[in-house]
Amino acid sequence: MWVLSIGLSLGGAWLADLIGWPLPWLIGPMLGMIFMRCVAGVLLPDVPGGRRFGQWIIATAIGLHFTPAVVHEVIANWFVIFLAAALTLSAAAVGMVCLLRSGCDSATAFFASLPGGASEMVNMAIQHQARVDQVAAAHSLRIVSVVLLVPPVFTWVLPTTMPVTVLPVLWPQLFFVLALGAVTALVWRHFKQPNPWMLGPLFSAAFYVALTGTEMSMPSELSKIAQLFIGLSLGSYFDRRFVKSAVRFLSWVSLFIVLSMLCCAALAWILAWCSQLSTGALILGMTPGGITELSITAEALHIPVALVAAIQVLRLVFVMFLASPVFNYWIKDS
Repeated sequence: MWVLSIGLSLGGAWLADLIGWPLPWLIGPMLGMIFMRCVAGVLLPDVPGGRRFGQWIIATAIGLHFTPAVVHEVIANWFVIFLAAALTLSAAAVGMVCLLRSGCDSATAFFASLPGGASEMVNMAIQHQARVDQVAAAHSLRIVSVVLLVPPVFTWVLPTTMPVTVLPVLWPQLFFVLALGAVTALVWRHFKQPNPWMLGPLFSAAFYVALTGTEMSMPSELSKIAQLFIGLSLGSYFDRRFVKSAVRFLSWVSLFIVLSMLCCAALAWILAWCSQLSTGALILGMTPGGITELSITAEALHIPVALVAAIQVLRLVFVMFLASPVFNYWIKDS
């Protein structure tokens, strides 16, 4: 059945590209899967290992942006990056207010609101006896909403950015970096570290490029295939039965997603005005989405990818280390 999922995704990507929709190879497959599963009622499955493959390729492509000059810029602006990542956590407060109003228990509202990785938040939800299905649904809807809303806004509303110089594809070095990233991801997963197929290849590629000064890029065709598998996987999170059974909850989640995105965008504008850094990069970096999806958006729109990735990674670190202690303190104090 997953062969049908790939065929549908290819058709969705082609149609999205035909009508000029931003990020067609990501959004087209995602919308195609959502339509088939939620509207047509055909439960097409995710491709086994497809999302991991997509993350491996995209994470490597992101890491290739961390040239010595870019790393120097990131280090020079470390305080702004730290502040941006910390301020993004304010989105969690918005989410908790909305979800508590929806009737959620405290644990579910807390872990469904945090802008962290979906799988990591689900694991924490299990540890703290939260509603795992609602936490997973909230994070899935958050990521899908960001993918649907952010690229069109940046493409059609904000000023157009000039394309950057396309770097060459150096196949021997690229094969080495991809292999290094895969090994790092496997080691990362063995030690149960968060988001191994994203952070492992990203750090591997970034260290290689920063240390060697190599300037190269990922072939656009390979990036498109990776986006297709990620979009397909995102669309497979939903089905008609769950949407019908959780209309009230998903309505409150949708409200919290929109409010948190507006809140983070406003904070990013203020921070960009104060720091003179790229407004687009700060908005994408602070948007409560996923590292993968927002970095793809940044790369497609020629926005500094390394800055976006640095904020997103640091925010994930904050969430992973602070979520449980803050929750325990909040429950004890309340």
